[in-house]
Amino acid sequence: MITGQADDSATAEAIAREHVRAERAQKSQDVGRIAREFHGAWARSDIGQVKSYLHEQLHEGFWPQLLAVLQRRGWEPTLPKLGEGAVSDHGDGSFDVRFPLDDGEQLLTRWMFDDGQWRIGRLLLPPE
Repeated sequence: MITGQADDSATAEAIAREHVRAERAQKSQDVGRIAREFHGAWARSDIGQVKSYLHEQLHEGFWPQLLAVLQRRGWEPTLPKLGEGAVSDHGDGSFDVRFPLDDGEQLLTRWMFDDGQWRIGRLLLPPE
């Protein structure tokens, strides 16, 4: 009888782990899809659409700084080509997507789920 309870507990734990794994895999696919949409906006150099993927907390302070960096680098009006994004689970409910740039550097984005949407909560360009 005790062994049966232990087995039931182990089975319940295994089911719970599999549920968490499946949920994270689904979220990773969702982030991958929205990151491809972001990639398309970047490829079109659609600055307004790129901004729409940022968490609104980044719109006031970060966005003007980002625009200034893009201008200094000569990346405006045409943004540099990005390679396909690679999604990785950050482990805290957020996901990183790394996009390779032509020069071997990377654009790093961290996506977080907020208010029913995946948004970029962090965007890192390579050093100037």
